[in-house]
Amino acid sequence: MKNQSSQEIFDNIKVLYVEDDSGIRDSVLDYLTVYFNNITVARDGSEGMKFYQDEKPDIVLTDIRMPGMDGMEMSRQIKQINPDVKIIITSSYTDTNFLIKAIDIGINEYVLKPVNNEKLLQALTKVASHILMERKLKSQWQTISRLHSAIEQSQSIVVITDRDLRINYMNSRFTDITGFQYEEIIGNGSAKSFDSIFNTRQNQGFKDVLENGSPVLWRGEYSIESKDEEKIWLYGSLSPVLDENGTVNSYVLVGENISEIKKMAARLADQEDKLRNLIENLGEGIAVIDMTYDIVFCNEAMKEIFETDELTDKNFSEFVTGTGEMENLMESFRKIKPGEKISREISIRTKSSQKKQLQMTASLQQNSSEDDMNGWFCIFRDISQIKELIEELEAARDDAQKAYQTIEEKNMELGQINEKLKESEFKLSELNNILLEYIKATGK
Repeated sequence: MKNQSSQEIFDNIKVLYVEDDSGIRDSVLDYLTVYFNNITVARDGSEGMKFYQDEKPDIVLTDIRMPGMDGMEMSRQIKQINPDVKIIITSSYTDTNFLIKAIDIGINEYVLKPVNNEKLLQALTKVASHILMERKLKSQWQTISRLHSAIEQSQSIVVITDRDLRINYMNSRFTDITGFQYEEIIGNGSAKSFDSIFNTRQNQGFKDVLENGSPVLWRGEYSIESKDEEKIWLYGSLSPVLDENGTVNSYVLVGENISEIKKMAARLADQEDKLRNLIENLGEGIAVIDMTYDIVFCNEAMKEIFETDELTDKNFSEFVTGTGEMENLMESFRKIKPGEKISREISIRTKSSQKKQLQMTASLQQNSSEDDMNGWFCIFRDISQIKELIEELEAARDDAQKAYQTIEEKNMELGQINEKLKESEFKLSELNNILLEYIKATGK
């Protein structure tokens, strides 16, 4: 009877059985079908050769003496097609020349006739085990090859060391980033050590893994030194590889170059500081108001305008004055479309109850999605003094206009008086002429 281990070995094995003797063939076949699910039977070497080319079996079990093409010639031709195929011969031949010829062809096993089923099964088990082992090794090698190809094409560096931190593998990305060549790193005469390249003493995560024997993978940022002594920042992991006894026997380090990201982050931080300083030093108040009209951000100028340090988380409606003013403002906010802004005057009352007039400009504050707005970005300018000055100018203009009208009226009165004076002067002139004529006439 077959057992579980035998069945696991034979499950995926294809057998070609070549035997011209029908009695032996039927007897052996009855025995083999207990163990093998896939058996092809041929009656001579020529038929066996044809079936081999059609079926590509893993094992060929063949007799030697057969009419036409014998088993030895068939085996020779099959080995020429596939040197790795396993061949078992059954024969009563035991002479040395025959055995040497079988070895030269590459016969794997030899079973004497009359065939003993147990010995035949042992031979089949042996070659089937070899086949499965070869398949496993081939699969593992293919996996290793794929992994190696993936590692070599990876944009991350991969470095493998032994337990003493001697580097015994580095991928091409490591060379691209650092400039170190294989011969400069690998081997007893390497110019650079793992410690000098990876600055292990300056990285607490590395120290925990390497010096303190931590068996746990470490992940984080670390820096390395290139061949040109340039500092390169990476993000990745350092992990110990344990043997079957739980002892560290190697280390694997993986890292992705984040130097440009670090530089960009530094530039962004610098720009953010400059922008923050600009915002803080502007004379205009800047605030972000959320969808519930709470103030979620404000600059110092905003606090000065509203005369309070406690603006954040306050609702904007607490400061807006005027009947219906907040409702009108909310309606204006809701009408703002992406890319648009509104500008309007509003009245507020500060913490000290001072009333101020502000010029407000508002636009949508959005997340990455255009449909996902989260509030409004607002700029406030205190125009109270300007408004007061305008009112004073308007009052002065009214006074000037009134004065002008008064002057005009006075001018009209003076004109009338002047006309009367002219009439009086004319009459006096006439009287004077009459008087002169009278004097001349009387001789007085």
